[in-house]
Amino acid sequence: MSKILQAEDLTKDFSVRDQRGRRRMFRAVDAVNFSIERGNCFGLVGESGSGKTTTGRTVLRLIEPTAGRITFDGVDITKADMAAYRRRMQIIFQNPAGSLDPKYQVGDIVAEGLRANRMCGSRAEYRQRAEELLRQVGLFPEDALRYPGEFSGGQQQRIGIARALAVEPEFIVCDEPVSALDVSFQAQIINLLKRLQQEKGLSYLFISHDMSVVRHMSDRVGIMYRGRLLECGEAEEVIGHPAHPYTRALIDAIPIADPDRSAARTRRPPVYGAEEAVTGCCYASRCPYVTERCRQAQPEAKKIAPDHVCSCHLFE
Repeated sequence: MSKILQAEDLTKDFSVRDQRGRRRMFRAVDAVNFSIERGNCFGLVGESGSGKTTTGRTVLRLIEPTAGRITFDGVDITKADMAAYRRRMQIIFQNPAGSLDPKYQVGDIVAEGLRANRMCGSRAEYRQRAEELLRQVGLFPEDALRYPGEFSGGQQQRIGIARALAVEPEFIVCDEPVSALDVSFQAQIINLLKRLQQEKGLSYLFISHDMSVVRHMSDRVGIMYRGRLLECGEAEEVIGHPAHPYTRALIDAIPIADPDRSAARTRRPPVYGAEEAVTGCCYASRCPYVTERCRQAQPEAKKIAPDHVCSCHLFE
């Protein structure tokens, strides 16, 4: 199976001001490496502020990388003119209400990409194609004449998905597509994304802070913290046999509905500590297993299974 996307040492720095107004560089994404096979889903997991969304937008070149290399379908696109790739690479945003223009009818929103790429010959053809896309995502053709504010959050996200599908992409970044939705709508959108992936052969970069959702969606998983990829591998391997202390902490945070099972769960040492800057491992200030070496040296990624890599001094 061929790789549709590969990120090598992907790095993104931002210029920010500190409390005294002085400019400094903040590294949001720090030498990240991962690849996505064609037709597969790669889940990127981490808490808020870990750099997941910046990574997703950087691989699409919506944000320009500071360093590193991005390869799409075997071609280095790090410095390429992205006009030729916009149809093939799309994004579904986290907040559906904020990503849909309230002044436009839904049909016009969905057909926006079609018009930009001149994919239809007439206004009637644009409207017909928009209605077909709405039907594919579980809405009605007559919804094309309504406005985004007339729909629920789950329905608005379906509109966002229809808009992304309009230009027939091969690769979609799903940026926390269900985090703003009620649980019942979350399941519907996840099932819709899975169905569309199977029907159209789509490849996903699925960004989330919810390990349960990522486990259901993803073939492979990457665990991100403070801009670095701490652990990466097959979803069942990483979630079933977590190696990094941060991955274990994330899994321990998943609630279990059964009180007996929850009580019997193996309790690992708690995550603690402040977020002070460190020169070594980015997780050293919160890790219960921290040593002096962790504070002094950044651990290298080490293969601990055939498709399971972990960056931790415990495995060196």
